[in-house]
Amino acid sequence: NKPEAKIVQIDEYRVDFTPEGYLLLAPHIDQPNMIGQISTILGQAHININGMQVGKMTKAGHNIMAIAVQDDIPNDIMLKLRSIDGILGMKLIHCETQS
Repeated sequence: NKPEAKIVQIDEYRVDFTPEGYLLLAPHIDQPNMIGQISTILGQAHININGMQVGKMTKAGHNIMAIAVQDDIPNDIMLKLRSIDGILGMKLIHCETQS
């Protein structure tokens, strides 16, 4: 068994996930329907969510979502996601696994 990599913090955000595939990082204001809006846009674009975690920021009232998706997210969908009221920035990263 080789050790598995884990990401446990991004800047001031506490998270816990395995870095593999595509990860959508979405810092946002902690308010109702943030998860719903993002998952609706992804679902309408036929982008499958493999997993998701919400982590608290050290700054009160702000969270981050780390969303594992199956495929790359097209630019037009990223623009829709970034336009959600309360999103503080959004990045899609591709994590390559080492064999």
